[in-house]
Parts: sequence; structure tokens; C-alpha cells
Amino acid sequence: MNFRTIIDQFICKKVDIMQEGFKKIILLVTILALYFGGYRLVQTMNPVGINLEIGLDAYIPFIPEFSVIYLLHIPMIIFVFAFYWNDYKTYRSMSFMLIAVILIALLIYSAFQTEVLRPIIASTDFFSRLTKTIYKYDMSNNTFPSLHVALTTTISAFIYEKNINVGKVLISLTFLIILSTMFIKQHVFLDIIGGLMLAFVIFKIKNVFDIKEI
Repeated sequence: MNFRTIIDQFICKKVDIMQEGFKKIILLVTILALYFGGYRLVQTMNPVGINLEIGLDAYIPFIPEFSVIYLLHIPMIIFVFAFYWNDYKTYRSMSFMLIAVILIALLIYSAFQTEVLRPIIASTDFFSRLTKTIYKYDMSNNTFPSLHVALTTTISAFIYEKNINVGKVLISLTFLIILSTMFIKQHVFLDIIGGLMLAFVIFKIKNVFDIKEI
């Protein structure tokens, strides 16, 4: 192998890495656009929904301290993308699964809008103020299925299959996040069931997202 061949191979490898990096950024931007932009658009265009509260929800306490855990889904998603940044195939499959979860949820919100009745918070401690901030920036609709539940459950199941130790940690965190959605009254019990069902369906057809050429 001569020097020119070595240089050509080196350049081709660098080009491939740059192309993969660009594709990963596009996938991440697409997810963020759908999650924040598409989600908000449906909230404002279809603001009124029905309340799916059942008798069980009356026994679920309001615990504002769980507002911190509620917000951990964002660092969790960022961690997973960073964890698989150098594994393009896994990164790509996971991205397509999350895009599918968000798109299906947005379609459901558009056709069957739901909302939750949230409590009036009189306390002024840190956790109560944090919960009120969450209420301020996230409207009370787009609740069934819970995207918090669907996204974190899909990620945890996907990662558990790839890396059991990391998966166990994420499953534990997901369980706490699921509880937090009910404890700060962002979701009712049926929203959680809907999120779990959506994650289950997407995970069962995960092979569909192993697209070869993109």
C-alpha cells in the first residue's frame, strides 16, 4: 500500500465521520423540533380536551418535591444521545424510534385532545415554585399519552437491550419520572397507561427502525 492510498483512505474516513456527524445533528434537531415545536403547536391549535381522571387519581397525593425528578427526562435524553454518539447505527435506530413516538403522540393529541385539572398552589417554597413554573410553560393539555412516560420508557427498554447495567439505571430513573408526572399532577393514571402502551408498541416493532442507508 503506497502513501497516496493511505492518504486517500484517511480522507475518505474523515469525510464519512463528518457525514455521520451531520446526519446525527439533523436527527437530533428533528427530535427537538417535534418535541418542543410540534408539541407546542398542537397545544395552542387544539387547546380544549377531555379529562381522563378516574377514581384512583383522587388517592394520588400532590408532592411538589417530585418536580425536580419530573425535569430529569431532559438530561436523560441528552445522556443517551451522548452515550451513543460514536455508534451511528444505534444512534440512528434510537432516533427513529423517538421520532415515531412523538409523531404518534402528536397525531393522538390532534384527534383526541385531553387535559388535566391541576391544583392551585399556594405554598411559596422552592419545590412549589418550581412546579408552578412547570405549569406556566407547559399547558394542561396534550396529556394522553404521556410523552414523558413514552419517551423515557422507550429509551430505557432500548438501552437495556444494548447495555444491561446502564439500562437498569435508566429503568429506575424512568420509574421515578413516571411517578413524578402523577405526583405533580401533570398527568392522570390513564395518561401513564397510554404512554406505556405507546412505548410497548414502538419497542415491539423496533426492527422497522433499523434503516440501512440513511
